[in-house]
Amino acid sequence: MRIDSKGILTGLLVIAAVLVLLVYISQLTSHTNKLPTPPKLSSAPQVPSPHPKNDPTLSFKPKKSTITTTTDVFADAFVPPGWKGIPISKNNSLYQTPLSVYPEQACNPLFELADTYKDDEMGLSEAFLEHFEEWIPKIGYNNIIDCIVANEKDLKETARHHLGMILTMYAYPKNIPVRHIVEINARNVMHYGPLHGAVWGIVERLPEFATVEDFFQYVTDELCYWHDSNYGVIYVSCIHGIGHGLGERKALPEAIADCSKHPDRDFQYICASGAFMSSEEMSTSGWHPCSKLPFPNVCFRFHAAFWKTVAKYHLYQPCYTEDNAVSLEVTRGCVWGHGFTAPDHSSTQFADQFCRRYYFAPKGSEDLYLNCLDGWFQKAQQVRHSDCEVFKSFISTTPYDLCIYHTIRQINSFNLNEFLWYYYPLFDQAK
Repeated sequence: MRIDSKGILTGLLVIAAVLVLLVYISQLTSHTNKLPTPPKLSSAPQVPSPHPKNDPTLSFKPKKSTITTTTDVFADAFVPPGWKGIPISKNNSLYQTPLSVYPEQACNPLFELADTYKDDEMGLSEAFLEHFEEWIPKIGYNNIIDCIVANEKDLKETARHHLGMILTMYAYPKNIPVRHIVEINARNVMHYGPLHGAVWGIVERLPEFATVEDFFQYVTDELCYWHDSNYGVIYVSCIHGIGHGLGERKALPEAIADCSKHPDRDFQYICASGAFMSSEEMSTSGWHPCSKLPFPNVCFRFHAAFWKTVAKYHLYQPCYTEDNAVSLEVTRGCVWGHGFTAPDHSSTQFADQFCRRYYFAPKGSEDLYLNCLDGWFQKAQQVRHSDCEVFKSFISTTPYDLCIYHTIRQINSFNLNEFLWYYYPLFDQAK
């Protein structure tokens, strides 16, 4: 009997190739301490893009907000020399001429107080208020904040928020206008924490409005009133503070429901981010509450407990569930959050390698890859045109287009009349 050695050899090679492929898939989907090396771009699946370049909803072109203001909101205001914020009302009693040298006791005690009362919010509030009562009349609230910054010490997030919140406690009995409270905090210091806290504190003190529409009109008229300006990032921080306040006044589902009733979609996402961030429900390590509420991407952005679990167990693809128990919208939100919380935001090469786990996998797709990239870009903030070259090898131009969009939408010059803070058309495709 004649043996076909050539046929046997061919069969063995086919079997070996299949075994290699099975081992690779097993490595890709398993949760191991060592992340598997993603394949090169040349091995990308040759599939049509789910979002072609000519799709008008995902062309990554500038999109104007639906919010408009009709008056010159800065008519009676001025910009102090070196001020990195919105103009200050000329009659704002919280502001005084900037000092070149700060009295030693103007802010140093605040660091000690923040440490002493780190686990006692009530005690911290009372201590900060006592300090404000003494020092705001002497040097102005702005100089207290500048003193903190000049000391090159960073207060913890809770204490940064308390600066703005306690200012409302100081100002309300003195009938200081809420605009003055907001504008004195509306500048780029301490990660905008004092602004978040000030708006948060004001919202907590507001009476009940007849409708949520009335509440949002008040927000536009009195609190976050500078939308049509070049202070886009500060405006976003103000709306984030609105979400904080709603999250304190109401249960999380109700606060998110209120945010979703605003007519501007980008506003909804920004507002929801503050509500999620201030909720105690975010302390759980599982999918809750992100799997049950709208805006899962911003939920996962602030779901620190979830990402600590991911890091602890070295989960490579944490956004997949074995039984497909969550919706595509939730999966995309999780993937977006994974991109945002990636360990490195200095290189688009890293972003590409990191996010490929959601493209080159049995459950992968370009949609998920794009959501991961968009989350990464949101955290990276500064991206150059040349950084986008890494995405040119894809069969689809969409990853490259997304990168170019973020190079134009630079955070330092961000304007809500030209760009979106959260590129919601990408998320809303999941619905």
